Amino acid sequence: MKYTINFNLRGRENKITIDYQKIPSAQKSGFTALKIPFDVNDCIGYPMLHMDIPQNFMMLPVRI
Repeated sequence: MKYTINFNLRGRENKITIDYQKIPSAQKSGFTALKIPFDVNDCIGYPMLHMDIPQNFMMLPVRI
């Protein structure tokens, strides 16, 4: 499931995209890199969230 959330921050329109799905593989999801002390394959099927933040999101005007 993919969601797009539009919002206004400091007078600028922005959006983030969230992709919510089941974990298809412990390897592809990065669990093997974490060296977690349990069987990472137990994580398969659990929810996974990925959020995409636009590159210009943090380029907000700063007042000094």
